[in-house]
Amino acid sequence: MTLALFDFDGTLTTHDTYRPFLRFAISPVRMALGGLAVSPVLVGYQLGLVSSAQARPWLSWAGLAGVPAARVRAIGERYAADVLPGAIDASMFSRLEAHLSRGDKVVVVSAGLDCYLRPWCRAQGVER
Repeated sequence: MTLALFDFDGTLTTHDTYRPFLRFAISPVRMALGGLAVSPVLVGYQLGLVSSAQARPWLSWAGLAGVPAARVRAIGERYAADVLPGAIDASMFSRLEAHLSRGDKVVVVSAGLDCYLRPWCRAQGVER
């Protein structure tokens, strides 16, 4: 058995899925208010002073703090089912399927959020 590791955003997908998830999950009012709260982080990111890895926890906090975990999981499940199929790169997905058909262990590695990656991976029969 071979181990096949696939990055998610930009490899299995045609684009980043984190920012679209935030737009899917967060109301416009909360997005605006949260954006104000983390505006120094956003400006730093735009100027290249703050990395994506540094900005994501702040953006997630601004958008999702106080939202019950069960609700975030439910939103992630919907996003995985309704939005992610349209973001998948067909040729890379074919490679993933080829590994599965050979009986290889397939693991998706990503900085994306578990609330949508776990259900997507589960539906494909791969590990997260």
